[in-house]
Amino acid sequence: MAHYVEYAGVDSEWELWHARMGHLNKDALATTQRATTGMPTLEHKSITLCGGCMKGKQTVAHFPSRSMSKTTKVLQLVHTDVRDP
Repeated sequence: MAHYVEYAGVDSEWELWHARMGHLNKDALATTQRATTGMPTLEHKSITLCGGCMKGKQTVAHFPSRSMSKTTKVLQLVHTDVRDP
């Protein structure tokens, strides 16, 4: 069944198995390959950037829990959203 699965944007068999195995790193994928039978020999010759791995490593900066500026009068500080017409 796995022979018929295609992944868009996958250029090599290593990238295909990297995606199939949950985005394992190259050492873990090589260990898995040695420990199993029926898995093809995979060669990882070049450094490839996996979009899924890059997205997974992104972080989000949190908003500060307290305001950095103190005001003493009404409308001294105004927050608005600006948008083009």
